[in-house]
Amino acid sequence: MRPSISRRRTSPSIQIYQHGVYLFNRRLPGAGGLPIGSGGRVTVLLSGGIDSPVAAHLLLKRGCSVDFVHFHMLRTDEEIASSKVVALARAVMRPHRLPTNLYLAPAQPFQMAILPHASRVELVVFRRFIMRVAANLARRRKALALVTGDNLGQVASQTLKNLHVTSRAVAMPILRPLIAYDKQEIIDVARQLGTYDLSIQPYQDPCSLHAERPATWARLQEVKALEAELGIEALVRETLAQTQRHRITWGKESV
Repeated sequence: MRPSISRRRTSPSIQIYQHGVYLFNRRLPGAGGLPIGSGGRVTVLLSGGIDSPVAAHLLLKRGCSVDFVHFHMLRTDEEIASSKVVALARAVMRPHRLPTNLYLAPAQPFQMAILPHASRVELVVFRRFIMRVAANLARRRKALALVTGDNLGQVASQTLKNLHVTSRAVAMPILRPLIAYDKQEIIDVARQLGTYDLSIQPYQDPCSLHAERPATWARLQEVKALEAELGIEALVRETLAQTQRHRITWGKESV
């Protein structure tokens, strides 16, 4: 059975304690799962789509504290502050009413560097790039793992071969709680969580800017060769220097 938000109803009950007696006729379902923080800290790579908010929700249910990292093509602080990704992160945390960090990393340094290099493996190179940036941010927060919304075979970057090549970019574990879900199962949880309508709003995801026919079986040697041409470590440092932290709280928000 897939994890989901409980809708179970109960009959009237009574609970007797030394300090008092409680009578109630219904239960209000909460988020369920384990206490937040009992499972350690993780960093979620949050896209503007359906899958990654659901992946974050499932890790929260297993007791993990979460931070988010999003790679964007937005141009101004105003566009960033009003982005639907901020609303998505907030919607994921709403059942828990807990503060979190949303790191907004510009994809532009990578996009500019990749322009002269037409390659069918550029999407895998981009995915390895964002893993490197996210792992750096995760280590700052003492997170133990990265989390993605990857679903096996859903798109070209999520074939088993490409996931293997992507994972080798970082030493940190990458958790993929949706790896074997059907798409409809993911959509059902997104609707229950309240993120689905936000996720399907139009948004330019950096992954959509890469090769029209990306490789589904990328060779690690070819990927590393392109990374060397791009100077990938310098791009990681440049991106980290431009990354903004957006603090999500339940009284106010600040960049």
